[in-house]
Amino acid sequence: MYRTNLRILPLLCFLFFGFELFPQSNHSIKFTACFLEDCSEFEADSTIRFGFIKVPEDRNDSNSRILNLAFVQLKSLSSNPKEDPIVHLSGGPGSNSIERINRWTSHFMREDRDIILIDFRGIGYSSPPICESLTDAYFEIVASDLTPEEEQKAKIEAAFQCFDSLKNEQYDFESYRSQSIVFD
Repeated sequence: MYRTNLRILPLLCFLFFGFELFPQSNHSIKFTACFLEDCSEFEADSTIRFGFIKVPEDRNDSNSRILNLAFVQLKSLSSNPKEDPIVHLSGGPGSNSIERINRWTSHFMREDRDIILIDFRGIGYSSPPICESLTDAYFEIVASDLTPEEEQKAKIEAAFQCFDSLKNEQYDFESYRSQSIVFD
């Protein structure tokens, strides 16, 4: 019964909400060498694979900039794993999944399932990055001797500078919403 209901979910989404749950895929996947700062503990492990998924920033624009979404596949430790992997997207805002790889290498869920860690659009090892300097700016602000009001004002100003730089680089803000991340 449960599986039957899942089969009609894409149709219901299209009929009631006007969008496809699984839109036409226009991405490519490429496995690569480890791209972490320190790969020494992963180089000899054939159960861990690194790669990038190429996706358009805007799926409705054939001339859209191409984004490279970083991912790591931690293959199941079972010789007969379950088909459906666990896909981890970090919470936000702006936190990345891949830098926490060590939390997943010996996780109990890996016993019978693959685990896939993805740094979504503009985050972590994905490119192009979004506001790389914002985190550093926030640390500098917090380390400064400011009143709480001054600190809040400085953080807001730094965020607006980030937003203005993205506008100048013509980022399509609509393409960075949850729906796009799920479709990726």
